[in-house]
Amino acid sequence: MYRSALHSRFLVTTFTIFFIFLIVTFSAYKITSDVVEQESKNRFYQDVSDLKNRLQTRFNLYILSINGLHGFVDAKGQVTRNEWSTYIKKLGIIEKYPGISSLLYIERVSKENLKSFEESVRRDTSLDPQGNPDFKVYPKTESSEYFIVKYIEPFEGREQTLGYDFSSEEKRKKVLEQSRKTGAIASTGKITNIITQKPGFGIFLPFYDAKMIIQNSELERMNNLQGFVYAAFRADEMFKTIIGQNDPFPNLDFEIYENDQLTAETLLYDHDPNHTISDSHLQTKETLDIDSQTWTILICNKGSGLSLTQSQQTLPWIVLASGLAFSFIFLGLFLYRFKQHLANYQIIKKV
Repeated sequence: MYRSALHSRFLVTTFTIFFIFLIVTFSAYKITSDVVEQESKNRFYQDVSDLKNRLQTRFNLYILSINGLHGFVDAKGQVTRNEWSTYIKKLGIIEKYPGISSLLYIERVSKENLKSFEESVRRDTSLDPQGNPDFKVYPKTESSEYFIVKYIEPFEGREQTLGYDFSSEEKRKKVLEQSRKTGAIASTGKITNIITQKPGFGIFLPFYDAKMIIQNSELERMNNLQGFVYAAFRADEMFKTIIGQNDPFPNLDFEIYENDQLTAETLLYDHDPNHTISDSHLQTKETLDIDSQTWTILICNKGSGLSLTQSQQTLPWIVLASGLAFSFIFLGLFLYRFKQHLANYQIIKKV
């Protein structure tokens, strides 16, 4: 009777210790998983911060180059076609900043001055001794004023853009009027390029008759606008250039939208069209500041082990497997010893 009770206590103690080992194992697995998950999130948000800073900083360089051109026009008051072309080529803006499709000089022209404006552009021989005999404003619309492309660089292959009236297209007109009132940079958001018919966006920078701007009021800006420096962008090329050939963020996918409405119509750039952001368990929204406007960046991780080494990703499973192995080895050894002890007891009992 005493032996039987002793055997029972031995079994109870053995299984109690075994279950304690199991509890410790699963607790260690849970803690390790949480630590790895938190490390994954920390690295994700660090990569997100680095990505945003890269996009913002390098896009600001693009804006800075266009601001330089704007400052040149603003200081000159009036620039010739030759001066416009020479300045852009000398600074190498198009070559240094891939993604800028073209740079346009847009002049504000009243209805009364439309014919004389066309004639003056046709007579302009600053680049071509023959002038521009085919120049005309298009499309033909009835308006009190027009915003017409007077110069464009590069010129070759883009001749058809000369004379285009930006106020004839509602989306561009709305943005240029906003820029005119505020005196600030304004982005068109997603538009179709006039020449390539491919999606892109544009940036307006207004310039005024400085002599007439005294109080810098909205009314003064509205009345004394002379025109715009306009930069047309190929979004795909620009953002791919900003990221670089050796993508420093291989574990991230992102999309850039012209506002906080995340739709196909507002999508400016999709970094990886083959990856669906909604499928990712880690994603966040950030913003890009374009002067007075804000773009939205939707960023997610690609894969489950973001930026972690293979050993870091498998650590929780190693902890679990090791704990289970130790627990069952312990149980097996103690049950084996119990079986031996029981066999010896039976032999002694028979003797």
